[in-house]
Amino acid sequence: MNNIPVAACLLGAWAWGAALLLGLAPASHAARLTDLYTVEIPVSDQSESARRQVASEGLAVVLVRISGNNRVLSDESISQALDNGQSLLGQFSYVQGRRSGEPFMVSGFPDTYAKRRTGVLLRMRFQEQPLIDLLRNSGQLLWPDKRPAVLVCLVVADEDGWDFASSDNASALLRAMEENMQRRGMPLLFAEPGGEQPRLESVLARDQIALQEAAVERQADAVLIGQLYQTDGQNWNGSWDLLFLGRSQELPPSSDGDFQRVTAAAVDATAARLADYYAVRFLQEPTKVLLRTSGVRDFGVYAQAMSYLNGLLPVHKVDLVEADEDVALFELSLHTEMDSLSKILALDRRLKSLGGQRTDRGFALSYEWQD
Repeated sequence: MNNIPVAACLLGAWAWGAALLLGLAPASHAARLTDLYTVEIPVSDQSESARRQVASEGLAVVLVRISGNNRVLSDESISQALDNGQSLLGQFSYVQGRRSGEPFMVSGFPDTYAKRRTGVLLRMRFQEQPLIDLLRNSGQLLWPDKRPAVLVCLVVADEDGWDFASSDNASALLRAMEENMQRRGMPLLFAEPGGEQPRLESVLARDQIALQEAAVERQADAVLIGQLYQTDGQNWNGSWDLLFLGRSQELPPSSDGDFQRVTAAAVDATAARLADYYAVRFLQEPTKVLLRTSGVRDFGVYAQAMSYLNGLLPVHKVDLVEADEDVALFELSLHTEMDSLSKILALDRRLKSLGGQRTDRGFALSYEWQD
């Protein structure tokens, strides 16, 4: 394949691989990731000195993943924590690596990504609350574990022109995309080649209406489009676009990179854009807001609503102020600005926004509970 374009939309079996690694169910809009704090890194042996060195590398991967940006690593307090990454380990174990010839992510950064390793991997799970506290105390952002699902549409080329990427024409590219999405902690949906939505012509034309319809059908919150071609059988060139919140953004183009670097750069740009919107910054002191919630028709629904609200990262405390028929008025104490909570609620779709409403207790944001 020389100087020929390539296109692909991916969903299905590949999505299950990402789901299993990050501990999520098939994405229904936002997905709650349960394993953001776990990473596997190749290790030379099972000595304490080797574990100490690899722990710092693994901690860096996790901190980028939970903050949503690479800039976090330049913070002085974060750098100090990286020097003693082993102290933040909660659990670790040794597992067998991949078969010879399979690509494996070494550190989670494009500069060292394209390694091929066999042998033993150190699986590390870092302590969640100490890392959250580390980011909070250093004034860094934290990207909650409820994250937008991304429909990835890759178009690649063969002798006949553009076509969707598949295991037949771009298996290494698809695998690299999957691993990079795992690296940054983003739920991945690959559009199925031959599926009804989106159609190849819609991807090539960047038809926003058709792509948004496909996102709704696939229950995705953003669409990443890659149109790539190989120049010498190894290096890839092409363009990337991200469709998010009804707007299309052109991402940095790919130029003469292997499949790992090309996908890593596109995924990093996507993560930065999504985290910029959804990541939260902690306040010095909690702020309070009233949440008027209708549809709370019985104690079972009330218990669900309380459990749901208490489980949201921005929420410090939830109190029931009053209840009347199927309406519950909650007072929420928040770690963040209300805008951050509103974005998470919109992403999660458990509460439907009805605007605002005056109550005897003051102005309240009005929502309806969705079963």
